[in-house]
This record gives sequence, C-alpha cells and structure tokens, in this order.
Amino acid sequence: MTPALHRELYSQSDWYKIPVRSQERKEPWIAFKILAVGVIPPAEAFTYAFNNGADFICVGMFEWQIVDNVNLARQAIKGAANRPRPWRAASAES
Repeated sequence: MTPALHRELYSQSDWYKIPVRSQERKEPWIAFKILAVGVIPPAEAFTYAFNNGADFICVGMFEWQIVDNVNLARQAIKGAANRPRPWRAASAES
C-alpha cells in the first residue's frame, strides 16, 4: 500500500472507522496500540478489539501483568463469540 493511499484510508480524523472497515477484511486482523499508552484499561480495550473484529491483539506489558492480561483476553474472546465478523484465525482449542 502506498503512503498516500494509506493516509487516504486511515487519516487521523477518521480513526473511528477502522472497526467498520475491519468487518470487510477476509484476512486475519491484528489490533495493536489498543491500550493508548495506558489510557484505556486492558479489560475495556481487549473487549472492544475482539468485539469489533480483531482476531489477535498485540499488547505490550510488564512481566507482572502477563497472567492478568491473558485472563482478561480469554474472557474478552469468550464474550465476543457472537460478534458480527467471523473469526479469521484457527482456535487453539479446536
């Protein structure tokens, strides 16, 4: 994708359209920077990402946050079972 086309699709003024556009994608979608440098709590960010089409999340954390964040992610994934966009990645449990 050329830089000009990228700016056209996702400019700073229409960041809120990204979840809508993700619904159209056939490839697995990885959401990153979802915690907004710690502004958004993990439970809220994970739930939002998975409910709005993310198949994976890429989240930075300290070692003491791993267990809690994995548990929050698992809860968010289970809660997104009936989301509008079908999952585009194989389940580890299947």
